[in-house]
Amino acid sequence: MKKNNFSFVLFLLLICLGASSTSLSAQFLQSIQVLPSNGNYGLAVLELGSNDKITISFDDTQDNDYSLSYRVIHCNADFTPSSLKEIEYMEGQNKTDINQVDLSFNTRINYTHYQLEFPSPYQKLKVSGLYQIEIFQNGAPQEVLAKIPFYVCESKVNIQAQVRVPQRVDYRKSRQELYITVNNTNAQLNIIQAQQNLKVFVQQNRNTNILRRVPLLFNVGQTFEYKDNDLNVWDGLNEFRNFDTRTLSYAGRNVERLEKINDIWNVFLYDEHSKLGYSYLNQDDINGNFVIKAERSEHSDIEADYAYVHFFLKSEALLACDVYVLGQFNQWQASQESKMSYNRDIQSYVLSLLLKQGFYDYTYLCKTQQKDDYIRMENNFQDTENDYYIFVFYRNPGGRYDQLIGIRKVNSRN
Repeated sequence: MKKNNFSFVLFLLLICLGASSTSLSAQFLQSIQVLPSNGNYGLAVLELGSNDKITISFDDTQDNDYSLSYRVIHCNADFTPSSLKEIEYMEGQNKTDINQVDLSFNTRINYTHYQLEFPSPYQKLKVSGLYQIEIFQNGAPQEVLAKIPFYVCESKVNIQAQVRVPQRVDYRKSRQELYITVNNTNAQLNIIQAQQNLKVFVQQNRNTNILRRVPLLFNVGQTFEYKDNDLNVWDGLNEFRNFDTRTLSYAGRNVERLEKINDIWNVFLYDEHSKLGYSYLNQDDINGNFVIKAERSEHSDIEADYAYVHFFLKSEALLACDVYVLGQFNQWQASQESKMSYNRDIQSYVLSLLLKQGFYDYTYLCKTQQKDDYIRMENNFQDTENDYYIFVFYRNPGGRYDQLIGIRKVNSRN
């Protein structure tokens, strides 16, 4: 079967699914972006007591102008809801309507663009920690369409971090080791029972699937060392794959060709292969992120068009794992929408995704019930450029929530 025929069949299927839906489904929420006003970390971080804000935007590709709202949930460091009641972590109305709604302009696929700024002038957060904004349709608050995490920090510790070549000889070509020192610089904070109550989490790039708590090695007074443990050693993996659809006038980066099918743009990427067995190649990426942009447009939020992007990963046989396309653009979710299917006729794993114009980083994941395996598709190198985000939480003995008392971003090449 040729690529053209395969993609056209899938295109018709997606159109039918969209037309038959009578309520907004999570799969039609696209292009979720979170932009912080301070930009200190590249993450959605608010400093407690400051005027910092985050701007959240997304599209509904069903183009039905639904009435949507959001609420804010305070969480523990492990993303489970904390025991705090609303009144304990927030002032002002929690359930809030999303009133900034615009329709797309001059696009082949019509969509509705939503945007909200948090906190509003009538909202105030009282405590630090990990939070989630939940988006839902009015009248169906129990059906959460999207969960968008953000952080509120009360900076009380100094975090020093370095990424080094691992000490173990067998790790030196493929992995990166993180050394972390946390210094308590706040006279009003006395950290006790640090093994239990001081929680240091590390996330590689912005991939929430590659997140772990690292163990305390020792402390001297109020200085805490996190190093010399296998949990501080990370697979270097590989530079992200990417493609460029900022223009649909010609084929951009990693795009083999463009076609209009039933007046809808279809973007066919080049055939790709597993990188296992290949040497490291340094190439520019944005560490898993994506940027919405239409060339020659000043208002890409409503003027950028959507296109079906077709991925082809060559494989001579069916693999003993499920294969997914992941990135910040789909919040790293190994879901049915991001799962590839195997096409024996062209000996390729294939997937078609409806994506807005822009520049996208992505990676392939080989997933079994036992583990998430990126190496099988992407290889593993110590030389890879990675960002590491360090989150320091503290829970007072007998306390009911995890305070976020420090954040640090470090790059493997700094």
